[in-house]
Amino acid sequence: MKHKVAKIIFIISFLPIMFCFVAGIVCAFRGYSYTAILGDIPTTVYGLKAFWEVFITDLVAMIFLGIIPVCMVYQLVYLIIDFKNRNDEVDL
Repeated sequence: MKHKVAKIIFIISFLPIMFCFVAGIVCAFRGYSYTAILGDIPTTVYGLKAFWEVFITDLVAMIFLGIIPVCMVYQLVYLIIDFKNRNDEVDL
């Protein structure tokens, strides 16, 4: 039971990256509007440029909020423990 909960949390820890990816795809098709800091004319971009701008912006925001680092640490710890447990089972 404990291992299943850890595995579910491991899978859930990929959701922030998937959110950034899906948001980028949506904005690539629908467009991404922004206004320059000193300008007052909004600009809309589409396609790959919109995808990368939204993806990177959301990713940087989640890094500064601490969501991505926490998820990455959990993924790393989970993989190390899982690898160690699998090696212990093989040695038996």
